[in-house]
Amino acid sequence: MMSAVMKRALALCFAALLALLPPGGTAEQAVDLDLSSLSDVVAYAQIYDMNLSPENYLNKIIRITGWFDYYEDMSLDRVYHSVQIPDSTGCCSMGVEFLWAGDHAWPADYPEFGAKITVCGRFEIYQEEGFDYIRLADAELTWNE
Repeated sequence: MMSAVMKRALALCFAALLALLPPGGTAEQAVDLDLSSLSDVVAYAQIYDMNLSPENYLNKIIRITGWFDYYEDMSLDRVYHSVQIPDSTGCCSMGVEFLWAGDHAWPADYPEFGAKITVCGRFEIYQEEGFDYIRLADAELTWNE
């Protein structure tokens, strides 16, 4: 049985934890894999592995810092957005597509091509035109304007 002092201490600890939460009452979703603090070489290798073994990353929350890129597919009337990481020589890059959560107008609300961005989202595999692709869904996107 808990003493009154123990109950009061637990209540105070709980109140202190609630005070640390951001407005809205929920804590930021935990990141399973943070590539944003890794060197470009290590992040590039990790993204290579995501493409090679995507099932190992399903539904994981992943954060990546790199540069903004996009591709407009006129035949599908779609614009694909990605965060790109250069390889060690700087001649090539590898990226991950992302779907920015919320309602955003293209191109007005997006960063400029090549801007340094950080994307954090849930890793998923989707099919389009009979092929499997990877992306970060429900993503948060930040950049310095």
